[in-house]
Amino acid sequence: MCGRYLYLTEEDELRELLYLASFGTGFDPENDFSGGEIFPSARVPVVTGWFGDSVEYSKAEIKAEISRWGFPRRDYSLSGAGLIINSRRENVIRSPIFSKLLDTGRCAVPASGYFEWGITETDEFEPQIQVSLFDDDPISYLSKNKKKQKYFFAASNDTVLYMAGLISRDKNESRFTIITGDANKSAVSVHNRMPLVLTRNMLSIWLSPDAGYLDILHGAIPDAALL
Repeated sequence: MCGRYLYLTEEDELRELLYLASFGTGFDPENDFSGGEIFPSARVPVVTGWFGDSVEYSKAEIKAEISRWGFPRRDYSLSGAGLIINSRRENVIRSPIFSKLLDTGRCAVPASGYFEWGITETDEFEPQIQVSLFDDDPISYLSKNKKKQKYFFAASNDTVLYMAGLISRDKNESRFTIITGDANKSAVSVHNRMPLVLTRNMLSIWLSPDAGYLDILHGAIPDAALL
């Protein structure tokens, strides 16, 4: 987790964030961004500032930018291979890559929701081979066949879902990862990891220069809604 998420520009807040992040950058929201399912290496809007006391998007001062999803590894390729797309929250403080970004590189990744893959049993049985000296048919149908299934999680209150992230900038472009933690009760039935979801009340704290972000980093992850 999290390997893909959904960004629907039909949602007013997400569309406005796209244009806000693109303004003055040369990034064309109409031609350079298709929306829909977002894959690693894509250039997408991220929020880097949420100022004011209001938890409402329309009443807060928002700062956003276009950033590429994934930090490069040595074997980096634009296809997405070799990208560090997630950072485990239990490791970021002691990680030489991520720890320095906690002070100056926190961001929030807006989305319509995120996808996760879980294992589910089908009604079909998977053939298991058994060798028996007393059976002319060595094939026995012993266990149910299992397959991966794609699940979709959204914000529990029908608003835009924000995920905590870390952003790194150089002279060419910025890149980000999504912070993950152990799944809470809302997601653990599908996968043992989930993104560090941010409620509206958590956004300004996470993006503030104050040290309150540490409480969010180590605190309980808010629920997501399985749709």
